[in-house]
Amino acid sequence: MKLNKTVNPNTRYLTALTLYVNYAFQGIATIILAQQMTSLMAQLNTDQRGIATVISVIGWGRLITVLFIGALSDRYGRKPIILVGMACYVIFFGGILISTNIWAASFFALFAGVANSFLDTGTYPALAELFPKSAGPATVLLRSFITIGQFSLPFLVTFLVANDLYYGYSFILMIALIMINGIIIFKRTISSEDLEQEITENSSSNQPKVTTSFIEKPKFMIEGIGLIILGFTAVATFSIIVTWLPLFAQEVSGMSEIDALRLVSIYSFTAFISIFVTSTLVKTVFKPVSVLLIYTSISLIALIALQLNPTPMMNMITAGVIGFFAAGGLFQLALSILLELFPGEKGRKTAMMSLAAAIQALIVPQITGILVDINVAYIITFNIFLTLISVIISVIIHIRYNYLTQNSKQ
Repeated sequence: MKLNKTVNPNTRYLTALTLYVNYAFQGIATIILAQQMTSLMAQLNTDQRGIATVISVIGWGRLITVLFIGALSDRYGRKPIILVGMACYVIFFGGILISTNIWAASFFALFAGVANSFLDTGTYPALAELFPKSAGPATVLLRSFITIGQFSLPFLVTFLVANDLYYGYSFILMIALIMINGIIIFKRTISSEDLEQEITENSSSNQPKVTTSFIEKPKFMIEGIGLIILGFTAVATFSIIVTWLPLFAQEVSGMSEIDALRLVSIYSFTAFISIFVTSTLVKTVFKPVSVLLIYTSISLIALIALQLNPTPMMNMITAGVIGFFAAGGLFQLALSILLELFPGEKGRKTAMMSLAAAIQALIVPQITGILVDINVAYIITFNIFLTLISVIISVIIHIRYNYLTQNSKQ
Protein backbone atom coordinates (compact mmCIF):
# COMPACT_ATOMS: atom_id res chain seq x y z
CA MET A 1 0.00 0.00 0.00
CA LYS A 2 1.64 3.21 -1.16
CA LEU A 3 0.83 6.87 -0.75
CA ASN A 4 1.98 8.73 -3.82
CA LYS A 5 0.29 12.03 -3.12
CA THR A 6 1.25 14.93 -0.92
CA VAL A 7 -0.41 14.72 2.47
CA ASN A 8 -0.49 17.23 5.28
CA PRO A 9 1.62 15.66 8.06
CA ASN A 10 -0.50 17.40 10.70
CA THR A 11 -3.40 15.20 9.60
CA ARG A 12 -1.45 12.15 10.64
CA TYR A 13 -0.28 13.55 13.97
CA LEU A 14 -3.74 14.70 15.03
CA THR A 15 -5.26 11.39 14.01
CA ALA A 16 -2.54 9.50 15.90
CA LEU A 17 -3.20 11.58 19.02
CA THR A 18 -6.82 10.47 19.12
CA LEU A 19 -5.67 6.85 18.86
CA TYR A 20 -3.13 7.33 21.66
CA VAL A 21 -5.77 8.81 23.97
CA ASN A 22 -7.74 5.57 23.70
CA TYR A 23 -4.83 3.78 25.36
CA ALA A 24 -5.06 6.03 28.39
CA PHE A 25 -8.62 4.71 28.74
CA GLN A 26 -7.33 1.19 28.24
CA GLY A 27 -4.75 1.68 30.98
CA ILE A 28 -7.49 2.88 33.33
CA ALA A 29 -9.75 -0.05 32.44
CA THR A 30 -7.05 -2.53 33.46
CA ILE A 31 -6.83 -1.21 37.03
CA ILE A 32 -10.15 0.48 37.80
CA LEU A 33 -11.75 -2.64 39.30
CA ALA A 34 -8.80 -3.10 41.66
CA GLN A 35 -8.72 0.61 42.51
CA GLN A 36 -12.43 0.59 43.38
CA MET A 37 -12.36 -2.84 45.01
CA THR A 38 -13.84 -1.83 48.37
CA SER A 39 -16.84 -0.09 46.83
CA LEU A 40 -17.40 -2.86 44.30
CA MET A 41 -17.29 -5.56 46.99
CA ALA A 42 -20.18 -3.82 48.71
CA GLN A 43 -22.10 -3.27 45.46
CA LEU A 44 -21.64 -6.85 44.21
CA ASN A 45 -21.99 -8.44 47.64
CA THR A 46 -18.69 -10.30 47.31
CA ASP A 47 -15.14 -10.37 48.65
CA GLN A 48 -11.66 -9.74 47.24
CA ARG A 49 -11.60 -13.14 45.60
CA GLY A 50 -14.86 -12.34 43.82
CA ILE A 51 -13.43 -9.10 42.42
CA ALA A 52 -10.30 -10.98 41.35
CA THR A 53 -12.52 -13.38 39.45
CA VAL A 54 -14.20 -10.50 37.65
CA ILE A 55 -10.80 -9.04 36.76
CA SER A 56 -9.59 -12.38 35.37
CA VAL A 57 -12.57 -12.50 32.99
CA ILE A 58 -11.10 -9.50 31.14
CA GLY A 59 -8.20 -11.68 30.01
CA TRP A 60 -10.57 -14.36 28.76
CA GLY A 61 -12.52 -11.79 26.76
CA ARG A 62 -9.34 -10.84 24.96
CA LEU A 63 -8.13 -14.39 24.47
CA ILE A 64 -11.26 -15.78 22.83
CA THR A 65 -11.82 -12.89 20.43
CA VAL A 66 -8.49 -11.45 19.31
CA LEU A 67 -7.83 -13.66 16.26
CA PHE A 68 -11.37 -13.28 14.96
CA ILE A 69 -11.28 -9.51 15.37
CA GLY A 70 -7.89 -9.28 13.68
CA ALA A 71 -9.44 -10.72 10.52
CA LEU A 72 -12.29 -8.20 10.76
CA SER A 73 -9.78 -5.35 10.97
CA ASP A 74 -8.19 -6.40 7.69
CA ARG A 75 -11.56 -6.84 6.01
CA TYR A 76 -13.51 -3.80 7.19
CA GLY A 77 -10.77 -1.28 7.94
CA ARG A 78 -9.22 0.24 11.05
CA LYS A 79 -11.69 2.97 12.01
CA PRO A 80 -14.82 0.77 12.37
CA ILE A 81 -12.84 -1.71 14.50
CA ILE A 82 -11.47 1.05 16.73
CA LEU A 83 -14.91 2.60 17.20
CA VAL A 84 -16.46 -0.75 18.11
CA GLY A 85 -13.68 -1.23 20.66
CA MET A 86 -14.47 2.12 22.20
CA ALA A 87 -18.17 1.18 22.33
CA CYS A 88 -17.23 -2.02 24.16
CA TYR A 89 -15.38 0.01 26.78
CA VAL A 90 -18.47 2.18 27.25
CA ILE A 91 -20.50 -1.01 27.83
CA PHE A 92 -17.87 -2.24 30.30
CA PHE A 93 -17.74 0.94 32.39
CA GLY A 94 -21.51 1.39 32.33
CA GLY A 95 -22.28 -2.28 32.89
CA ILE A 96 -20.10 -2.55 35.98
CA LEU A 97 -22.01 0.33 37.55
CA ILE A 98 -25.40 -1.38 37.13
CA SER A 99 -24.21 -4.86 38.15
CA THR A 100 -25.50 -6.28 41.41
CA ASN A 101 -23.52 -9.55 41.56
CA ILE A 102 -20.25 -10.98 40.26
CA TRP A 103 -22.00 -12.88 37.45
CA ALA A 104 -23.34 -9.69 35.91
CA ALA A 105 -20.04 -7.91 36.54
CA SER A 106 -18.14 -10.80 34.90
CA PHE A 107 -20.38 -10.55 31.84
CA PHE A 108 -19.60 -6.87 31.44
CA ALA A 109 -15.91 -7.48 32.20
CA LEU A 110 -15.81 -9.62 29.06
CA PHE A 111 -16.47 -6.44 27.09
CA ALA A 112 -13.24 -4.92 28.43
CA GLY A 113 -11.28 -7.87 27.05
CA VAL A 114 -13.13 -7.66 23.75
CA ALA A 115 -12.49 -3.90 23.65
CA ASN A 116 -8.79 -4.56 24.16
CA SER A 117 -8.81 -6.90 21.14
CA PHE A 118 -10.64 -4.37 18.97
CA LEU A 119 -8.32 -1.49 19.90
CA ASP A 120 -5.12 -3.49 19.46
CA THR A 121 -6.04 -5.00 16.09
CA GLY A 122 -7.25 -1.63 14.84
CA THR A 123 -4.72 0.77 16.35
CA TYR A 124 -1.38 -0.98 15.81
CA PRO A 125 -2.01 -1.53 12.08
CA ALA A 126 -3.38 2.02 11.78
CA LEU A 127 -0.22 3.51 13.27
CA ALA A 128 1.96 1.30 11.07
CA GLU A 129 0.06 2.67 8.05
CA LEU A 130 0.03 6.28 9.25
CA PHE A 131 3.79 6.25 9.93
CA PRO A 132 5.22 3.55 7.66
CA LYS A 133 8.84 4.62 8.09
CA SER A 134 8.65 5.09 11.86
CA ALA A 135 6.18 2.44 12.97
CA GLY A 136 8.46 1.39 15.84
CA PRO A 137 8.50 4.76 17.63
CA ALA A 138 4.82 5.32 16.84
CA THR A 139 3.71 2.08 18.47
CA VAL A 140 6.11 2.31 21.42
CA LEU A 141 4.46 5.60 22.42
CA LEU A 142 1.23 3.71 23.07
CA ARG A 143 2.86 2.46 26.26
CA SER A 144 3.22 6.01 27.53
CA PHE A 145 -0.51 6.64 27.31
CA ILE A 146 -1.29 3.36 29.07
CA THR A 147 1.04 4.49 31.84
CA ILE A 148 -0.52 7.96 31.94
CA GLY A 149 -3.94 6.40 32.42
CA GLN A 150 -2.75 4.07 35.16
CA PHE A 151 -0.88 6.91 36.84
CA SER A 152 -3.85 9.30 36.75
CA LEU A 153 -6.66 7.07 38.02
CA PRO A 154 -5.38 6.70 41.62
CA PHE A 155 -5.46 10.50 41.96
CA LEU A 156 -9.07 10.59 40.78
CA VAL A 157 -10.03 7.77 43.14
CA THR A 158 -8.29 9.51 46.05
CA PHE A 159 -10.12 12.75 45.23
CA LEU A 160 -13.50 11.01 45.25
CA VAL A 161 -12.78 9.26 48.55
CA ALA A 162 -11.39 12.38 50.21
CA ASN A 163 -14.48 14.36 49.27
CA ASP A 164 -16.92 11.54 50.07
CA LEU A 165 -18.18 11.46 46.48
CA TYR A 166 -19.83 8.60 44.60
CA TYR A 167 -17.14 6.18 43.41
CA GLY A 168 -19.07 5.66 40.18
CA TYR A 169 -18.14 9.14 39.00
CA SER A 170 -14.81 7.65 37.88
CA PHE A 171 -16.70 5.23 35.62
CA ILE A 172 -19.07 7.93 34.36
CA LEU A 173 -16.15 10.24 33.55
CA MET A 174 -14.52 7.48 31.49
CA ILE A 175 -17.74 6.94 29.54
CA ALA A 176 -18.01 10.66 28.77
CA LEU A 177 -14.38 10.99 27.67
CA ILE A 178 -14.53 7.89 25.48
CA MET A 179 -17.67 9.15 23.76
CA ILE A 180 -16.07 12.56 23.10
CA ASN A 181 -12.96 10.94 21.63
CA GLY A 182 -15.17 8.58 19.65
CA ILE A 183 -16.95 11.51 18.01
CA ILE A 184 -13.58 13.03 17.09
CA ILE A 185 -12.31 9.76 15.61
CA PHE A 186 -15.56 9.25 13.70
CA LYS A 187 -14.94 12.55 11.89
CA ARG A 188 -11.29 11.79 11.11
CA THR A 189 -9.62 9.55 8.55
CA ILE A 190 -7.42 6.70 9.69
CA SER A 191 -6.59 4.30 6.88
CA SER A 192 -3.94 4.95 4.26
CA GLU A 193 -6.59 4.92 1.54
CA ASP A 194 -8.56 7.66 3.27
CA LEU A 195 -5.48 9.76 3.85
CA GLU A 196 -4.70 9.75 0.15
CA GLN A 197 -7.77 11.92 -0.30
CA GLU A 198 -6.53 14.61 2.07
CA ILE A 199 -4.31 16.55 -0.33
CA THR A 200 -2.60 19.66 0.95
CA GLU A 201 -1.27 22.13 -1.59
CA ASN A 202 0.93 23.87 0.98
CA SER A 203 2.70 20.70 2.09
CA SER A 204 6.34 20.61 1.02
CA SER A 205 7.20 16.94 1.40
CA ASN A 206 5.95 13.71 -0.07
CA GLN A 207 5.06 10.71 2.03
CA PRO A 208 7.74 8.04 1.63
CA LYS A 209 6.99 4.58 0.43
CA VAL A 210 5.43 2.27 2.94
CA THR A 211 7.22 -0.98 2.28
CA THR A 212 10.79 -1.99 3.02
CA SER A 213 12.85 -3.40 0.15
CA PHE A 214 13.83 -7.04 0.73
CA ILE A 215 16.14 -9.13 -1.43
CA GLU A 216 13.76 -12.05 -0.91
CA LYS A 217 10.43 -12.63 0.72
CA PRO A 218 10.64 -12.96 4.54
CA LYS A 219 9.77 -16.43 5.82
CA PHE A 220 6.83 -16.44 8.21
CA MET A 221 7.88 -19.79 9.67
CA ILE A 222 11.17 -18.18 10.75
CA GLU A 223 10.75 -14.45 11.36
CA GLY A 224 6.99 -14.50 11.84
CA ILE A 225 6.74 -17.38 14.31
CA GLY A 226 9.88 -16.17 16.09
CA LEU A 227 8.44 -12.70 16.70
CA ILE A 228 5.11 -14.16 17.85
CA ILE A 229 6.94 -16.36 20.37
CA LEU A 230 8.82 -13.24 21.43
CA GLY A 231 5.42 -11.67 22.13
CA PHE A 232 5.04 -14.40 24.77
CA THR A 233 8.52 -14.42 26.29
CA ALA A 234 9.17 -10.65 26.27
CA VAL A 235 5.94 -9.91 28.13
CA ALA A 236 6.66 -12.75 30.56
CA THR A 237 10.06 -11.24 31.43
CA PHE A 238 8.63 -8.07 32.94
CA SER A 239 5.35 -9.61 34.14
CA ILE A 240 7.22 -12.05 36.37
CA ILE A 241 9.38 -9.26 37.79
CA VAL A 242 6.52 -6.91 38.61
CA THR A 243 4.56 -9.76 40.20
CA TRP A 244 7.20 -11.72 42.11
CA LEU A 245 10.30 -9.56 42.63
CA PRO A 246 8.99 -8.02 45.90
CA LEU A 247 8.47 -11.51 47.37
CA PHE A 248 11.87 -12.67 46.08
CA ALA A 249 13.51 -9.60 47.61
CA GLN A 250 11.97 -10.31 51.00
CA GLU A 251 12.55 -14.05 51.22
CA VAL A 252 15.88 -14.37 49.39
CA SER A 253 17.51 -10.96 49.82
CA GLY A 254 16.16 -10.13 53.28
CA MET A 255 14.60 -6.80 52.31
CA SER A 256 11.79 -5.35 54.39
CA GLU A 257 8.28 -5.43 52.98
CA ILE A 258 8.24 -1.66 52.46
CA ASP A 259 11.58 -1.63 50.64
CA ALA A 260 10.56 -4.63 48.56
CA LEU A 261 7.34 -2.97 47.45
CA ARG A 262 9.31 0.10 46.39
CA LEU A 263 11.00 -2.05 43.76
CA VAL A 264 7.79 -1.84 41.72
CA SER A 265 8.01 1.94 41.83
CA ILE A 266 11.57 1.78 40.48
CA TYR A 267 10.40 -0.59 37.77
CA SER A 268 7.46 1.67 36.81
CA PHE A 269 9.61 4.81 36.70
CA THR A 270 12.29 3.34 34.44
CA ALA A 271 9.63 1.76 32.20
CA PHE A 272 8.02 5.15 31.68
CA ILE A 273 11.37 6.83 30.91
CA SER A 274 12.25 4.02 28.51
CA ILE A 275 9.21 4.71 26.34
CA PHE A 276 10.59 8.07 25.24
CA VAL A 277 14.25 7.02 25.12
CA THR A 278 13.44 3.92 23.08
CA SER A 279 11.21 5.88 20.71
CA THR A 280 14.04 8.35 20.09
CA LEU A 281 16.68 5.65 19.64
CA VAL A 282 14.59 3.75 17.11
CA LYS A 283 13.79 6.90 15.21
CA THR A 284 17.28 8.41 15.07
CA VAL A 285 20.01 5.91 15.98
CA PHE A 286 19.22 2.19 15.77
CA LYS A 287 17.01 -0.09 13.76
CA PRO A 288 14.22 -1.76 15.78
CA VAL A 289 15.90 -5.17 15.32
CA SER A 290 19.10 -3.83 16.91
CA VAL A 291 17.22 -2.36 19.87
CA LEU A 292 15.38 -5.66 20.27
CA LEU A 293 18.65 -7.57 20.55
CA ILE A 294 20.30 -5.04 22.86
CA TYR A 295 17.31 -4.80 25.21
CA THR A 296 16.72 -8.55 25.54
CA SER A 297 20.44 -9.18 26.11
CA ILE A 298 20.72 -6.57 28.86
CA SER A 299 17.59 -7.96 30.51
CA LEU A 300 19.13 -11.44 30.51
CA ILE A 301 22.39 -10.17 32.01
CA ALA A 302 20.52 -8.39 34.81
CA LEU A 303 18.51 -11.51 35.68
CA ILE A 304 21.62 -13.71 35.74
CA ALA A 305 23.38 -11.16 37.96
CA LEU A 306 20.42 -11.18 40.36
CA GLN A 307 20.41 -14.97 40.47
CA LEU A 308 24.13 -15.07 41.27
CA ASN A 309 24.15 -12.12 43.68
CA PRO A 310 20.67 -11.54 45.19
CA THR A 311 21.55 -8.52 47.31
CA PRO A 312 19.13 -5.66 48.05
CA MET A 313 21.11 -3.38 45.74
CA MET A 314 20.98 -5.92 42.92
CA ASN A 315 17.23 -6.21 43.38
CA MET A 316 16.91 -2.46 42.86
CA ILE A 317 19.21 -2.54 39.84
CA THR A 318 17.29 -5.43 38.31
CA ALA A 319 13.95 -3.71 38.88
CA GLY A 320 15.22 -0.64 37.05
CA VAL A 321 16.87 -2.59 34.24
CA ILE A 322 13.84 -4.80 33.55
CA GLY A 323 11.55 -1.78 33.68
CA PHE A 324 13.68 0.09 31.16
CA PHE A 325 14.82 -2.67 28.82
CA ALA A 326 11.87 -5.09 28.95
CA ALA A 327 8.72 -3.21 29.92
CA GLY A 328 9.32 0.06 28.07
CA GLY A 329 8.08 -1.06 24.68
CA LEU A 330 9.76 -4.35 23.76
CA PHE A 331 6.46 -5.96 22.76
CA GLN A 332 5.55 -2.95 20.61
CA LEU A 333 8.95 -3.04 18.90
CA ALA A 334 8.58 -6.73 18.09
CA LEU A 335 5.13 -6.08 16.67
CA SER A 336 6.36 -3.20 14.51
CA ILE A 337 9.05 -5.47 13.05
CA LEU A 338 6.45 -8.17 12.37
CA LEU A 339 4.23 -5.69 10.51
CA GLU A 340 7.21 -4.40 8.53
CA LEU A 341 8.29 -7.87 7.45
CA PHE A 342 4.74 -9.01 6.70
CA PRO A 343 2.72 -5.90 5.76
CA GLY A 344 -0.26 -7.87 4.46
CA GLU A 345 -3.18 -8.51 6.84
CA LYS A 346 -1.79 -6.31 9.59
CA GLY A 347 -4.86 -6.88 11.73
CA ARG A 348 -4.38 -10.63 11.70
CA LYS A 349 -0.66 -10.33 12.47
CA THR A 350 -1.39 -7.97 15.37
CA ALA A 351 -3.97 -10.44 16.65
CA MET A 352 -1.37 -13.24 16.64
CA MET A 353 1.01 -11.19 18.77
CA SER A 354 -1.79 -10.16 21.12
CA LEU A 355 -2.87 -13.79 21.42
CA ALA A 356 0.67 -14.76 22.43
CA ALA A 357 0.64 -12.11 25.15
CA ALA A 358 -2.82 -13.22 26.31
CA ILE A 359 -1.73 -16.86 26.53
CA GLN A 360 1.27 -15.72 28.55
CA ALA A 361 -1.06 -13.99 31.01
CA LEU A 362 -2.87 -17.29 31.59
CA ILE A 363 0.00 -19.80 31.58
CA VAL A 364 2.97 -18.05 33.22
CA PRO A 365 1.15 -17.12 36.47
CA GLN A 366 0.14 -20.78 36.85
CA ILE A 367 3.73 -21.97 36.41
CA THR A 368 5.23 -19.32 38.68
CA GLY A 369 2.56 -20.06 41.30
CA ILE A 370 3.76 -23.66 41.40
CA LEU A 371 7.44 -22.65 41.47
CA VAL A 372 7.01 -20.20 44.33
CA ASP A 373 5.51 -22.95 46.48
CA ILE A 374 8.67 -24.99 45.92
CA ASN A 375 11.29 -22.25 46.17
CA VAL A 376 10.81 -18.57 45.35
CA ALA A 377 14.35 -18.45 43.91
CA TYR A 378 13.16 -20.67 41.05
CA ILE A 379 11.10 -17.72 39.82
CA ILE A 380 14.22 -15.91 38.64
CA THR A 381 15.63 -19.13 37.14
CA PHE A 382 12.45 -19.57 35.13
CA ASN A 383 12.60 -15.95 34.02
CA ILE A 384 16.20 -16.40 32.88
CA PHE A 385 15.08 -19.34 30.74
CA LEU A 386 12.28 -17.32 29.09
CA THR A 387 14.51 -14.29 28.53
CA LEU A 388 17.20 -16.51 27.02
CA ILE A 389 14.62 -17.62 24.46
CA SER A 390 13.95 -13.94 23.71
CA VAL A 391 17.66 -13.33 23.15
CA ILE A 392 18.01 -16.32 20.83
CA ILE A 393 15.02 -15.19 18.78
CA SER A 394 16.37 -11.62 18.70
CA VAL A 395 19.69 -12.86 17.34
CA ILE A 396 17.93 -14.83 14.60
CA ILE A 397 15.69 -11.88 13.71
CA HIS A 398 18.66 -9.49 13.66
CA ILE A 399 20.67 -11.75 11.33
CA ARG A 400 17.72 -12.45 9.06
CA TYR A 401 16.64 -8.80 8.87
CA ASN A 402 20.13 -7.58 7.97
CA TYR A 403 20.34 -10.27 5.32
CA LEU A 404 16.95 -9.42 3.85
CA THR A 405 17.74 -5.70 3.73
CA GLN A 406 21.42 -5.86 2.80
CA ASN A 407 20.79 -4.02 -0.46
CA SER A 408 18.34 -1.60 1.11
CA LYS A 409 19.19 2.02 1.82
CA GLN A 410 17.73 1.70 5.32
